[in-house]
Amino acid sequence: MRNTFFIFFILFGIVIHGQNKISENVLMECIYRNYPDHGVALKQLILDFEDKLLQEKVIADFSGSSYRRVINQMAKDTFLTNQFFFNFSDEWEKVANSFDRINKNCRNTILKENSLPFELKVSDLISKKNRQSSSDIAQIMLQIFSDKDLELEYIKLNLFLFMATSATTNIDGSDKLLPPISYSENAFQIEINSHNEIYYADTVVSINELSELLKAYLLKNTSNATILISYSENTTYGDYIKLQQAVVRSIVALKQEYALDIYDLSYDALKIGDKDKVDLMYPLNSIETEVKNH
Repeated sequence: MRNTFFIFFILFGIVIHGQNKISENVLMECIYRNYPDHGVALKQLILDFEDKLLQEKVIADFSGSSYRRVINQMAKDTFLTNQFFFNFSDEWEKVANSFDRINKNCRNTILKENSLPFELKVSDLISKKNRQSSSDIAQIMLQIFSDKDLELEYIKLNLFLFMATSATTNIDGSDKLLPPISYSENAFQIEINSHNEIYYADTVVSINELSELLKAYLLKNTSNATILISYSENTTYGDYIKLQQAVVRSIVALKQEYALDIYDLSYDALKIGDKDKVDLMYPLNSIETEVKNH
């Protein structure tokens, strides 16, 4: 899966034409209403992450202008670290599968099958340029959303998902397009199919099993490691982000172990030069392409 696939998947779901802003609230109310707990867990997820952003001084307050500043930073290739989203991603996993289904059903009910103006614009951009970076999308968001739009819960939630996806894709904190596809025989190849099943070596594996296999591979190959993540266009966002986080956590865990073993310090406590050495030992080269159907 290319970075663009889920970025546009998110954006397709979050923009309601500016002249009909009531639709976002109606859509969010529909989503909450269709959860078994009436959206209590999802509401708490949004509130908790907003509080974290405020506590970490990422935003000054909960205003749309504060979120605009965050998007503006992403447009300039500045992203939060992937670790910042670990707790958010854990909580998102609990509601994600239902969200994909409920969001789709509510959109069909409220919006029918009409294309939104922004969707048409994005489709035009995709046809002209095969790949868009996270910063490109952030620039588009700055043009599309007003400060008032960014205070709507439906848009904020999807902004958080966009931020998490960008952080996972932009591991080193600077924006980049995904590297060219390279079919290395030594690569660790992962596939997630249209049923959200994860395959390694033509065998279905769990996230925990995958993490152990990946750790063994990374220990053996270190700086020569390459990870290929293949996808289906029907893979849900929730399952894909879960897979991404599992890959990143495996890398982070090995960096921590290596730092403690070599420097007797945690990775976060290392000097920049020493961090660079650890990063060279366990880099992440994630190459994504379309999965074969199982």
